[in-house]
Amino acid sequence: MFGKPLISSKVLFTFIFVFVSSIIFSQETEKINGSYWGNTEGAKKTFVVLNLKEKLAKHKKIAILPIKSYIRYKKTPKDYNAELNKEKENKMSFELQTSMYDYLIVSKDNYSVQIQNIDSTNFILKENKMIDSITQYKPQDVAKVLGVDAVIFSNYTYTKLGSEFGAIVSELLIGGGKVASGQLNMDIINGFDGEVLWGFGKTMNQDNLSSPEAIIRRMMSKVERNFPYLK
Repeated sequence: MFGKPLISSKVLFTFIFVFVSSIIFSQETEKINGSYWGNTEGAKKTFVVLNLKEKLAKHKKIAILPIKSYIRYKKTPKDYNAELNKEKENKMSFELQTSMYDYLIVSKDNYSVQIQNIDSTNFILKENKMIDSITQYKPQDVAKVLGVDAVIFSNYTYTKLGSEFGAIVSELLIGGGKVASGQLNMDIINGFDGEVLWGFGKTMNQDNLSSPEAIIRRMMSKVERNFPYLK
């Protein structure tokens, strides 16, 4: 009456079994290779120079530079476009700079330094034709051009690990539903001599119910809580 089903239950079961097995095998392989993408997020890493408080006490104003961003894929999509990806990375650099500034400026009264408005920072960098090539200059030279005592150099890597469908299946079957990760590395560099005074590193995960923006918000919240200029 209803005719034959398009896919037999046996074929469907075989497909599901192969798909699930491939996920489990992939994750087990990553465990063996020491790069298991589990639910455990990386612990924060902090670098502190000797006599940090004494050196930070000399600072009156600092600047947050555009955050160099990278968008990576564990498996390159078939429709990957390098030029479009580059545009997204450039856009993300300024979005992250804004996000870091917004999070830090909320607690400005609790800091021992003034944070230069990022609109002023970027305007000066553009005027001096440095906005697109900041890493080619010495940090102390950038600080001098901006008129600040220290600069915050950072980079951020967003890595897409898999599809949302795969993450949901993985979550249901083996308890690991991560679809992406974000890694931030941040340095406060002395504008007088280019010395790295303080460094912060953190990796966070994005599951199938989260978003890239959620990672950034959580990341910047961590930065705000660990900022060394707190009084």
